[in-house]
Amino acid sequence: MSATPAGIPSELFEGADRCLRLFTPTMGATPMIATAAIGSANEPHIYTAGKLLESFFPPIEEIVRNMFVAGRSCVIGGAYGIGKTTLAIQMGVGLAVGECVFGRDVARPYRVGYFDLELGGAEFQGRLQLARSRIQDTVTLDENFIYVDASTESDLFGKIKLQPDKAGWLLADLLQEHRIEIAIIDNVSLAVPGNLSEPDVCMQLQQNLGKLRQRAKALKLTMLPAHLVKPSRDGDGPPSLLNDPRGWLTGIRGSGKLLDHITQRFGFDQEQDDSRQEYYVLNGISSHRLISPLVLEQDVDTRQFSVSKDRSRNLSLILTPAERKVWDALPTPFKYASDVKKYKGTGQRMFKKAQEHGLITEVETGLWKKTLEG
Repeated sequence: MSATPAGIPSELFEGADRCLRLFTPTMGATPMIATAAIGSANEPHIYTAGKLLESFFPPIEEIVRNMFVAGRSCVIGGAYGIGKTTLAIQMGVGLAVGECVFGRDVARPYRVGYFDLELGGAEFQGRLQLARSRIQDTVTLDENFIYVDASTESDLFGKIKLQPDKAGWLLADLLQEHRIEIAIIDNVSLAVPGNLSEPDVCMQLQQNLGKLRQRAKALKLTMLPAHLVKPSRDGDGPPSLLNDPRGWLTGIRGSGKLLDHITQRFGFDQEQDDSRQEYYVLNGISSHRLISPLVLEQDVDTRQFSVSKDRSRNLSLILTPAERKVWDALPTPFKYASDVKKYKGTGQRMFKKAQEHGLITEVETGLWKKTLEG
């Protein structure tokens, strides 16, 4: 076996014309890079470490604090009839006006497009009115929230698809025409031709979501409500969404390949505490943010969801044993910079959960008070 002067086996040079780059020695200490012509089409997406670190990328936009980031898609799974549509409408309303989504700050008002593939205009109208009654800036909502009836009652039924067809791509055209920034497509299984349990279908969906963002220039987030494969598991029943979001999410129709290609994954479910009192959980996992669970309650008359007001129960549900130890150790009042941060990640996670559920309040800058003891 022969070798090059640099000690590299000559066999590695066979077919070198198929390589994008080849390091060859020079007379000095710095290697010379020979670049093959066929790599040119991919060059905008290929970086050396130095080039990558020198490049400018727009900062990641956090649409909802500790929940959604721009430039990606999101799936929200839940059992049939659990209230996913009501939840999604409330989220859409909050996003459209830039108000909080279940206690979590929204960066600004967004142009929201709700593509209804199930309910129909009459049913949706009533649910939207209830959600509208809970916000302050109705003027902005009426301008920023776009409803598209693509149910069986509409001529658009079957035409809102997450892939182009021979006639074009109606969904992309509507997003572009109405400058929609956040698209809620309810639900995903009705917008995807094929079986989401098939890996190839899930892969194609991810590719089409990328193409959709390229064609609809304003689009920042696609939210996809999805049904569960089945409401429960054999044996001990389904895993807890509150305590085991990864296990729970495997029940979403089309997982795990669907979840492999969606980086913001949420579930919505109803659970019971030790006294058999029911509550709702919104929880999930994300490649972009650490997600902390939300404990919600539903108004029986309006069917609207809000952060649970049962602070004692919230405290027992949302904090891990380690986080609870930090909570118990904190003085009242306490300082975030010194009292919380000394517990590092555990303290910071505890603080975020407590803040989102109204368990603490800021009495002055940097100084916090527990609103519930023990």
